[in-house]
Amino acid sequence: MKKTNPVEKIHVLKESFIASAILLFATYIISFIPWSLEYGKALHQGFADFDIYDLYYSEKNKQNTKRDSNIVLVQLDTGRNGIAQEIEWLNKCDPKAIAIDAFFEKDSPNDSAFKHIVLSEPNIIFLNRNTENGILPNIFYNKPDRCGFANFIGNKYSVVRAFYPRITINGKQYDAFAACIARLVKPESYNELSCRNNEQEIIDYKGNLESYTSITADEVVQYLAAGQLQSVIKNKIVLLGFFEKDSSNIVMDDLHYTPLNEVVSGKSYPDMYGVVIHANILSMILSKKYPTPPSAFISYLFAFVITFVFNYYIISRYSVKAHPSHAVFLIVQVFVILFVLYFFLKLYDWFLFKVSLEPIMIALVLSLEFFGIYESLAVWLNKKFQYITVFNRKHPL
Repeated sequence: MKKTNPVEKIHVLKESFIASAILLFATYIISFIPWSLEYGKALHQGFADFDIYDLYYSEKNKQNTKRDSNIVLVQLDTGRNGIAQEIEWLNKCDPKAIAIDAFFEKDSPNDSAFKHIVLSEPNIIFLNRNTENGILPNIFYNKPDRCGFANFIGNKYSVVRAFYPRITINGKQYDAFAACIARLVKPESYNELSCRNNEQEIIDYKGNLESYTSITADEVVQYLAAGQLQSVIKNKIVLLGFFEKDSSNIVMDDLHYTPLNEVVSGKSYPDMYGVVIHANILSMILSKKYPTPPSAFISYLFAFVITFVFNYYIISRYSVKAHPSHAVFLIVQVFVILFVLYFFLKLYDWFLFKVSLEPIMIALVLSLEFFGIYESLAVWLNKKFQYITVFNRKHPL
């Protein structure tokens, strides 16, 4: 086995750079393949809604034991008169705000008590519906500054990873439900969200139902009778919505997939109620800790650096040995992929820095195959144009 001299090292660096550039260009082209084509449907169904960062939240949910002391989830009572009574009891306990995660479309003659309570309390926040034709207001409460729109991104089968902080329709801005709550209870946090001026925000999930104080409609009555309701509600943000604390009594209404799901890939049951997702978004806004998604350029820059190092290792082996072991390259490739996944998960854990791993993973997975293409190209250029290469003759991978 010969040693690599300084001149050859320069050629190894040059060829590593060129091979990595070709590979990144191919990766970029692959990103434009439409998923709608027949050959892409199977891949889309299996991987399109999978995100490696879900592993972080799935594990975080198992380890999380802290509760957000600012928010209390209260189960929505059945019937509008029952809800009105619930709101009246809660509001007497001096909460910062009561946000109702429910949409009321139709009016009836029996809603007078409900209307009276809703319109007489100054700290009520309602949910509007975002439709294709614009914002559909709640029939009982049409105060724009006290209403937020439902804002989960994707369809009912999508994993909810992000939300729209605001939308603009016909020149008028509407806040998301959690953003509207933050604007009323903690304006400085809302202002920071506005200053970020992002069309979407990634949700940094705190946890599921167990991460918040939650009480059922029956427990509200029990706490009230025991004189303990005020100690639970006073100076808290109350989110009034639909949920079930008993895991054996799960109802699929308003239940969504989130990154906290124990099954991170493949089929599973939805794992989080809508009101709990709103609570997680609100927790993030109030804490001012947002995940940061860098630009696509940063992702491709990481991909180039990583593949350059990997290609340098391979080409340097060829510069000292005519037939290096392909099996060794495969083993190294697997370890590099695992290390890269671990590194970026830790980077997200430390700094909430969410680098898109798609170009990095595609480049690493295809690196050996594309390296073979580069080797053939380098040998051909050497024969035709005296291109200087460490492959003086073709060596099979």
